[in-house]
Amino acid sequence: MDTLQTDLSVSTEIKLYYDLHLPENLEKPAPLMIAVHGYGAHKRYMMREARAVAPEDFVIASVQGPHHHYRPTSDGYRVGFGWLSEHNSAEYVALHHDFLLRVIEKLQGENLIDPEQIYLYGFSQACALRWLTKSLITENFVRRTAN
Repeated sequence: MDTLQTDLSVSTEIKLYYDLHLPENLEKPAPLMIAVHGYGAHKRYMMREARAVAPEDFVIASVQGPHHHYRPTSDGYRVGFGWLSEHNSAEYVALHHDFLLRVIEKLQGENLIDPEQIYLYGFSQACALRWLTKSLITENFVRRTAN
């Protein structure tokens, strides 16, 4: 009898990281821009890009993908981050969506943002996730906050 069992799993908690920019003269609640980096980038890069294009009165949350990797550069290696994996990719799409919803809930709970003015900003891998996230944020956020 073969006793091999494959693809077993347990659930655990991981920390997901983001940076937050609050306008100097914050008028609460403010519009929110969520900046989502592409494959190989990081939250600091996207914060810089978002601050360059966002209006001055926006709160900006720059989120970082959970998968880190080393990418070669001309002077060695740098750490980059990604959102997806080929293995069980649906789980990582769900993780990405949950991450954004939790950031929104936290900021709204602190009365920092207007949930009617949430904007997603990103490129590359983030664009694919952004299309999936757009309707999900509206539908799920309304559903979650109503409960």
